[in-house]
Amino acid sequence: MRVLCALVLLGLALVQVELASVASKAKVGDHPQQLLKHSRYMRQRRPPPPVRRTKAFDDVSINYFDDQLLDHFDATNNRTWSQRYFANPSLYEEDGPCFIFIEGESEAQSGWISEDGSYMYKMAELFKANMYILEHRFFGQSRPTTDISTENLKWLSSDQALADLAYFIEYLIEKGEVQKDQKIAVFGGSYPGNLAAWARIKYPHLIHAAVASSAPVHAEVDFPEYMEVVTRSIKTISGDECANNLKKAFQRLQKLVLTDDGIAQIQKQFYMCQPLDTSNKLDMDMFYEVLANPFATATQYNRDNSYDQYSLKSQCSYMAGDLSEDEAVAALAEVFVASMGSIWSCVNWDYATNSQSLNSVKYSDGSRQWVYMTCTMFGYFQTADGDTVFPKGYFDVPFFQQECKDAFGESFTTELAQKGVKRTNTVFGDWTPDVTNVIFVNGEIDPWHSLSVLKDVNEYSPAVLISSTSHCYDMYPNADGDSEELLAARKKIKEFLLSALYTDANGSSPTLSP
Repeated sequence: MRVLCALVLLGLALVQVELASVASKAKVGDHPQQLLKHSRYMRQRRPPPPVRRTKAFDDVSINYFDDQLLDHFDATNNRTWSQRYFANPSLYEEDGPCFIFIEGESEAQSGWISEDGSYMYKMAELFKANMYILEHRFFGQSRPTTDISTENLKWLSSDQALADLAYFIEYLIEKGEVQKDQKIAVFGGSYPGNLAAWARIKYPHLIHAAVASSAPVHAEVDFPEYMEVVTRSIKTISGDECANNLKKAFQRLQKLVLTDDGIAQIQKQFYMCQPLDTSNKLDMDMFYEVLANPFATATQYNRDNSYDQYSLKSQCSYMAGDLSEDEAVAALAEVFVASMGSIWSCVNWDYATNSQSLNSVKYSDGSRQWVYMTCTMFGYFQTADGDTVFPKGYFDVPFFQQECKDAFGESFTTELAQKGVKRTNTVFGDWTPDVTNVIFVNGEIDPWHSLSVLKDVNEYSPAVLISSTSHCYDMYPNADGDSEELLAARKKIKEFLLSALYTDANGSSPTLSP
């Protein structure tokens, strides 16, 4: 679980254009101003599962666990709620295992347990497993409270989500859908990859194996490694030219903001409704972070056969050639325009306006909930203070911490985030959890891999690092163009499942296809 994989990280959660309730407050004449899009929150999530046939969802049902507890750790609180889940029993045969796909900081997608939707599905075909997806509390349609006020978000935590999973398994056993002695494996990517590994730690009597893909299990407030990996991956995928031109562009922008003519040039090239307020540090933070975002997003996902925003080569194609500093700025402006999809008005670059959506207590895209989790448990603040092509001193820890305060209150300080990070690492084992039957899979292009487990924990909990792939790539089914290294990694996942779920003398299972 940027995803979880991630993907992890404080989501800037810049408002989407379609948020008309906010956009209507910012007008130029009769035309509403456009707001910024492509938040860092979106970088934490995985791309959706591929579905290759129109009837792929026929075997999947949508269900609700109506008696899930609101608070698993307060015996006096009897409040319950309905948690959504998906089920696909079509592949199950007697003595087969149960596979549970753990969802995280977004709405659950049934495609993960549909034909050709995931590598887990391919393993379910092989192992004859029944499959489930459990939606995370406070995301999608799994809404424990009527709104997402700060008071209600106190029930949003990894501990509560893991307990949800345990009680869900007990519920399936009580219903007779899962047998008490049936082997259960959980799968998750990005933040849900954390949950998969931690579920094996917390509930080993229920969960026999876990596949944790792109799981940033190490929490930290200041996460400069993210943008450092972005910079290295740009050079790996597209060469020094793209990185050098990006650096030129940002260096030139830092000169332009020093003069009125330069500010006017920036206003024109980046379709700003008002001139950039260079005296406002938050506006400057957001300006540089938004321009870095397309390259960070493309690095995290890096799928050349997908949409351009998921392809680092596509993003770097704008930055090709021996560009002057002004040419590099113009190219970066083209990248920004492409990232917006379309610009039908001027764009409002004001931090205060663009951060208003974080104050809404209505359920929407999940950004407020994820930002809350980063402010209280994970940090994951993707700063540019390391060795990167991006300007140092901007979108730093104080910038992200201000978002926490603006969204949830003045008590959401750096000290609170540090306390939450320390607790997360202490409770769940950080980089060296004492756990068996968990496989950690990462791609070296993925910025999140720097927070994951990259070395074998022990002989029963191996780690796999794929040099040529990015966030959660191993979770998808084999496809044309997949590298031999990626195919070998998926084979290791299969071998791991066979070993972890079946421990008889010859290591085989009667439920496996020949």
